[in-house]
Amino acid sequence: MVDSGIRRWSFTRDYEVGGGPWPTEDEATVAYDDEETTVTVSGVFFDGGSNHEGCARRVSYAPNERRLAVDVGTVSTGEEFVMDLVQRIHYEVEVVFAGELPAVTEVRHVSALGNEQFATTLEQSEA
Repeated sequence: MVDSGIRRWSFTRDYEVGGGPWPTEDEATVAYDDEETTVTVSGVFFDGGSNHEGCARRVSYAPNERRLAVDVGTVSTGEEFVMDLVQRIHYEVEVVFAGELPAVTEVRHVSALGNEQFATTLEQSEA
């Protein structure tokens, strides 16, 4: 049984969402839900090459610091035929906690080469 920390997490993505206007650069937001003990990170990640698809590369929690870290990136699909394009990947990472929510959430977008192309740190506001 988990007394505190991450109980489970999920990653969903959509390559085209709605009719715009769409973001022109990477962005991310964080929503804290105390009642459901859930943190939701949603955003847009820009990447190229049709042989990669969006994924959560890291979801980790440091309980002593009450700090959640979420890295979003891509993983190779193994396809040999590659179209050179810019993908706009809309994503959502939902993290369900056992116990209290993190005080701080760090979000990074990491390219296929491992380079950080976007980062933000958001603190839970006191209601």
